[in-house]
Amino acid sequence: MNTLKKGLYYFQAVLISLICIFGISVFFHNSGFLSTLLARSLHLKIAPSFTGGETAGDFFDDAHDDNGSGILCYPSNSQFKEGSLDLLRYTVHKPVFGAQWQEHPEYWQLDLEYRSGPSDVRNILMYIDCDGDGNGSTGTLTEGAENCCFEKAHPWDFAVRISENEGKVYNADRQFICRTETSVTKDGKQIIVRIPLQNKQLQKIYTAQTTWHYVLTGGFSKWDRGGFLPVDKRRSGSRGSTTEPSQYNLLLPKIYDILDDSSDKNKNQRAQLSSWNKDELTKAVLHPVEVSMKTTFAKENPDTVIAEIKKQYAAEQNAQAAQSKRAYEQKRLQYEGTGGTQKTPEEKLKLAVLAFNCSETDAAEALLSDIVKQQPENAEALAYYGSCVAIRGGKSSVVQAVKLVNDAFVYLNKAAELAEGTPHEITILMNRASVCASVPDTVFGKALTGAEDFTRCAFLYKKTIDAEHPAQKEKLFLAYLYASAYDCYKTAGKETEAVLSLKEAEKTWN
Repeated sequence: MNTLKKGLYYFQAVLISLICIFGISVFFHNSGFLSTLLARSLHLKIAPSFTGGETAGDFFDDAHDDNGSGILCYPSNSQFKEGSLDLLRYTVHKPVFGAQWQEHPEYWQLDLEYRSGPSDVRNILMYIDCDGDGNGSTGTLTEGAENCCFEKAHPWDFAVRISENEGKVYNADRQFICRTETSVTKDGKQIIVRIPLQNKQLQKIYTAQTTWHYVLTGGFSKWDRGGFLPVDKRRSGSRGSTTEPSQYNLLLPKIYDILDDSSDKNKNQRAQLSSWNKDELTKAVLHPVEVSMKTTFAKENPDTVIAEIKKQYAAEQNAQAAQSKRAYEQKRLQYEGTGGTQKTPEEKLKLAVLAFNCSETDAAEALLSDIVKQQPENAEALAYYGSCVAIRGGKSSVVQAVKLVNDAFVYLNKAAELAEGTPHEITILMNRASVCASVPDTVFGKALTGAEDFTRCAFLYKKTIDAEHPAQKEKLFLAYLYASAYDCYKTAGKETEAVLSLKEAEKTWN
């Protein structure tokens, strides 16, 4: 380990010397290469037993579905941040044997990731059928706690409850078996649960060929049945509710999000949590997701889908650029014929946007510079001007490029702030997102901002169209926004968000 530390120290010293001798331009141009070279030269590998074991199954749940069957609302207590009960990802690992330097040498790891924190507002139950033998329980760990039951084909053998950042494991007879080793990230989004496998009851997991998982998330209350926060007609600081009092029913499940099989519409979250029957007094029946424990989960390669979406969007943009070129030339002649100095800022902006859209960015920048001086609060002008400055940076020396790109973001950030909630917000955010996606993240660290801007644009754009039946051009633009968000999230190292964006792109495009 000391040799590794010395090697890293030596590499850092050499890198600093290179920057001092050759200037920032060398580092700016080669930062991606240097980081890749470092990773390859050190040949760093981490044993699977340190990171939870090989992945057996990886599930991505829809974002913004933390409303149960579609009608639940969070309690009014400010502790319940938006997305704190919204499960995004559930990862099942293979059991680990003989792990060195771990608290438990034999364990089974399950990972959960939520849209936001904090973590202590959640009551999480994972019900697991480990053998598919039809034996186990179809009721909940605490009778009546969640207001649901489980399908008869897959009764659960073990229940894992996570609340107040602590985990406990129970058998189908509701008897406590052991505590889990549970860790939560600082932002409260990710939870890693390691189930020790020393107990004889749990050792059947070693030989499991397939496991079935029910994953339920509710609000936490230490004073209520099973730790599940109640749902009433009207919400309060300590109670959730329905969107309308008339929707309330005593049979409503007290669950805000479940892990569902999105490939089967009859088993999606809304269908499952709405499956109770008031007349027959039957509770909602939940269905599990299936995990093969003997095969290693293979990640899909999304490059083909992303490339095709971007290719078609580029073709559409090229066709529009030709139209913009004709419109720009016609408008420019009119502008010059009447003496440009007499034109209003609004007329100048229209001409500048036409120039920008047909890649006449020098002409656009000159016009926009005048507008920004006259109207420093004009969000649309600021956004296009920031984009022009960034494009000029791309044509400059590396040192000058750093300055110009930083200057560009001053204009772009101000524009985004001014545009929030206005009709121009999509246009402004598209400018900033495009620049964020174009500049090297190792230098400017803007990939995450770009991803969030593209995602926000998709959200806003859906409001302007019939999202259930979009036209072909609308589908293409939406797919492009999600594909671009995928690229940015991937660059920023946000794997879960990247995959969710990919799934949205595929769903929109298909």
